[in-house]
Amino acid sequence: MEMKIPFKRREVLETKIDRLISELPDYITEEILCHLSTKDVVRTSILSRKWRHKWTTIPTLVFGEKGLHPAQFESIDELASTIDHVLSHHNDPIHKFQIYHNFIEMVIPGYKKCDNFLRNMDRWILRLPSDHIKELSLVFDNLILRYTLPSCIFSWHNLTRLELHRCALRPPATFKGFGNLKFLRLLNVILTKDMLEILLCHSPLLESAYLWIADFFDVPETPKFRFFEFIGKFIDPLPLEILWARADRSCWPREISSMPKFFYHLLHFQSLTLKGSFLEYLALCDSPKEFLLHNLEQLSMSVNFNHQKEISAALCLLSRAPNLQELNIVEEAGSVDENVELGVLESDDRMNCLYAKLRRVRMSCIIGSEGEIYFMNSMLSTSPVLETMTVDLIFPSSKTTVGRSLCSKRAKIIFKEPGGQSEF
Repeated sequence: MEMKIPFKRREVLETKIDRLISELPDYITEEILCHLSTKDVVRTSILSRKWRHKWTTIPTLVFGEKGLHPAQFESIDELASTIDHVLSHHNDPIHKFQIYHNFIEMVIPGYKKCDNFLRNMDRWILRLPSDHIKELSLVFDNLILRYTLPSCIFSWHNLTRLELHRCALRPPATFKGFGNLKFLRLLNVILTKDMLEILLCHSPLLESAYLWIADFFDVPETPKFRFFEFIGKFIDPLPLEILWARADRSCWPREISSMPKFFYHLLHFQSLTLKGSFLEYLALCDSPKEFLLHNLEQLSMSVNFNHQKEISAALCLLSRAPNLQELNIVEEAGSVDENVELGVLESDDRMNCLYAKLRRVRMSCIIGSEGEIYFMNSMLSTSPVLETMTVDLIFPSSKTTVGRSLCSKRAKIIFKEPGGQSEF
């Protein structure tokens, strides 16, 4: 039975709550609002008289949430009207502007609705204060078209963080980089090679770069980054089977010959993630004998343990990282185009390389193949300070087989049975 509160008592209670909320120091209310989405921030206007216009002064505007399902906004029209309402009433400088939205509902309506949204985007970007904006994130999943950012953003000299997904960058000829940029993430972004080089090489404070560039694979002369992730392709690659079959390197993509240059850029990284077919290409070339990844502490990569040359390429990288502390490997299941000969692996000196600082290993998408088990046992026997090896299994039935095959006196081996494909 619902308890009814007398009107006068309820009025007194609401007055006390209103007073309590209103008496919060400004720095506390600002901290609370900055941790909410902008849609929820606007709703706080009903809490008290003091809070009625508080949302119009916060420096952080976040519309949507990355990876949120279902989406925070039910439709693109609701998102657009909310952004219009907030920007038209906002009074103070804006330091952060973020939009995260999945445009799956626009796949059926097609280009017209998409084009209308992009025109609104131009209007919103132009309303942002160029002297104050520090962070810009535009993440558009399933957007039919790519959004071309207006040229005004290239004059945002206080920008410290730039995150773009399904956008296009066409800077003016006068653009010379962002002087204060520290973080860069570009996913499915259209830009020229020269533009990429300007962003990476002429942004002197840049520390972290995450790039997913589908059009080319070329590594410009980059400065010393703390974190760098690159997902891309070689230009016009030949079928991989043909490349292995030919001994004449002149028939390989020209980027193969620039791989030694790529290794040079790895020397300063503390964390490195290599996904997709990178190791397939690494297996095609000779890495420089002298390069050592002294600063590398964390390495994540996908490896096809059905491919002997790819295993050797992985060993090549590992043997060059004497200070590695954490290793994450995802089994990149592929076709078995050659039998993995354990005798060949045993004769590889790099199988006995000592990993003196390695403490954590995670192996994902494991099925229990001979190549996987031999590799894991090698890591267990050559890592004297290893604390844990976590093995994510695809099939529950393989736990017994893999468990009996692995042996370690020091490290704790943790098995995780399937909950879908593992990521790192």
